[in-house]
Amino acid sequence: MEQEYVEGGMNYSIDEDIKWYAEHEAEMVLKYNGKMIAVRNGVVLATGEDIADLASRVDLPIGAYLIQTCLGGMQGNTVHIYTPGVVAV
Repeated sequence: MEQEYVEGGMNYSIDEDIKWYAEHEAEMVLKYNGKMIAVRNGVVLATGEDIADLASRVDLPIGAYLIQTCLGGMQGNTVHIYTPGVVAV
């Protein structure tokens, strides 16, 4: 399912950036190995050490761009999210 971010009448579809990253993964891993990148419309907006660092460097709300860890392979496509105090039942 395609997800969209809408601001000021402009739609953003993360699906295109996911495809863009998949096509440019080898290049991104060589250039930004181990870093997180923010991508919007096929443009790397910023890099960071973690999500908080990255988000502080991008002047858009989270959800308005792709956040991707540049590790390559499956480890680069796996996200672990820790939310203290949240219990899944």
